[in-house]
Amino acid sequence: MNFIDKDLVSVQESRVLLERAAEARDTLAGYPQERLDAVAEAVNQAIAGRLLEFAGWSVEETGYGCLEDEVCQMEQLLCAQMKKLREMVCVGMIHEDEQLRTRDIGIPMGIAVVLCPAVSPAAAVASLALTCIKSGNAAVFIPPARAVRTVNRVIRAIKDAAAAAGYPIGAISCPETV
Repeated sequence: MNFIDKDLVSVQESRVLLERAAEARDTLAGYPQERLDAVAEAVNQAIAGRLLEFAGWSVEETGYGCLEDEVCQMEQLLCAQMKKLREMVCVGMIHEDEQLRTRDIGIPMGIAVVLCPAVSPAAAVASLALTCIKSGNAAVFIPPARAVRTVNRVIRAIKDAAAAAGYPIGAISCPETV
């Protein structure tokens, strides 16, 4: 009899993903804001081109919501978020007060472990991934049991777009075993 303990496999897979994220974190520490902005824009474009597909996966797998509402929610969320993110500086010189002779300097915090919701998982993952990219942080997304396939598919698309734009491999990931 061959018995594989999914919990143990999941823990090991998560450890490996966190090790890769730590390596990516070290690389990201040297990225200027302009480079992070370019990656965020590229990922946003990739997501925008596949909203219908992502929303369909979400509704089909979770059984929550309807396709039209999910697409509308994702469009509104990502449009508003990118508008706000474009105005922000997260890394490097954020603010300088010449009178007080102080500077606010932003640095990436490291690795975010993101617990994804079962409701609108595609929208949540896309939004949180853009925030992590903009701020130069690596992220490991943990999907709920009800949306494992959806979260993995969305993360795969985000990873591909981010890597093509120069984001380090391992900076955005998701375990396949939950």
